[in-house]
Amino acid sequence: QILGNPDYLAYNLNALWDTFTKVKPVDRATYLALKEQLAASATLMGLLHRKLESPQTGLLMKIEYYSFYRELTGKSIEAVEALILKHVNHFMLAQDLAGSAYDIRDFRESLLISVDRHQLANPEFYKQLIHSPQTRGDTLYALAWSFVKQPPPLAETFILDIIDHPAADSGTLRGAALWAMTHEPQDTATILSRILAHPDVDEITLETVAATLIKYDLAENPALVATIVAHSETNRLALSRATLALRKHGAGNDPALLEKIVAHPAVDRHGLQNVARAIGNQRELADQALLQDIISHRQVDADALSSIAIALGNNGYRPESALYGAVSNHPQADERTLRYVDRAKARNRKPVEEEPFY
Repeated sequence: QILGNPDYLAYNLNALWDTFTKVKPVDRATYLALKEQLAASATLMGLLHRKLESPQTGLLMKIEYYSFYRELTGKSIEAVEALILKHVNHFMLAQDLAGSAYDIRDFRESLLISVDRHQLANPEFYKQLIHSPQTRGDTLYALAWSFVKQPPPLAETFILDIIDHPAADSGTLRGAALWAMTHEPQDTATILSRILAHPDVDEITLETVAATLIKYDLAENPALVATIVAHSETNRLALSRATLALRKHGAGNDPALLEKIVAHPAVDRHGLQNVARAIGNQRELADQALLQDIISHRQVDADALSSIAIALGNNGYRPESALYGAVSNHPQADERTLRYVDRAKARNRKPVEEEPFY
């Protein structure tokens, strides 16, 4: 009935396209039957041609209509694809677009997501867009954040180019960091180190990089954490996340990094707890002065003290060590802390090789 009435078709074209795309992955037979019926409709094909040729059709809708036409016919029209990409390129680079900065940003992201989803953009399109003399920070921002939602092939190469671009700003770097967190690139360490070395990296980007280090077990984790610790923009959350990465994946063999974390002005109770647990996980990091610094720290709490007790137990501190008393007698120590202290002492009266007791 819809195909037999031009008015019905005009009002229901988008509904037809939506139904068509949803049926394809779940019911192949219905999809093929629907495709045959739609492709045979002269009214529908004529309407699609008019939509593609009309200057009144918005670019996003033109991409959708062309994709519908190509899906029905199995044919590509090079002139139409070239024109679409030319218009996309214009909107990505133009500096005189109407609307708020947020609206323009969302529109650009939608364009990039659409051309990739409908397989209209090749690697050369992205290369030219990134390296165009007209490319500015807002274009790079849209590219990075669109990759988070819809990464094209070779996205890792493009992300590195975006990070290294002279116009990349903190917002772009945040998008690149989030892309690394969510898409498991082959060389995560290189991407994160490039972000951390960028002069415009900010505290939120540092938080995102630190969160990415929690996810991936990288050989470079301790070095990347050290860079975060040394950065002037590092805040409490970034430091807490970075220490959790050390606790989860290992802190390396040098306690100097942990000493810098404990002495950092932004370290909080979570950071201290993670450092203590990292020490408990690695016997070679059991430094008495460092443990005492954590115990004496103004941010230490019962959880961090319990982690110190675990470290004492796992690292062979004998019951006569003054550190046990420092933990037990601390005003923040609770019943759980005291239980860990007792277990650590019992374990180390006759040290044996065994699994960690916590």
